Amino acid sequence: MCASLAPNSPLIHASLDRFVNEPAARAAAGVKSRSTLQSMIEEGLFPRPIRVSRGRIAWSANEIAAWQNARIKERDEGLNRDLSSSATPI
Repeated sequence: MCASLAPNSPLIHASLDRFVNEPAARAAAGVKSRSTLQSMIEEGLFPRPIRVSRGRIAWSANEIAAWQNARIKERDEGLNRDLSSSATPI
């Protein structure tokens, strides 16, 4: 017999991902324009969006977090030296 899970079950919420809209994805990527984000996606430099309904796309918050963590790891390991030359110094 299979027990059904209640809507507030920790088993359901533990596996759910949050979807974020395009402005939030651009903010997470640190870019201002749609075209820059689209270029990053086409070049495989940022996660692809998910179609959630007709005319609506979103990004996985978990995938964006993983992407950010990978960029931090690359920085810490010195792997993204070629990107640092084009970045504006802070």
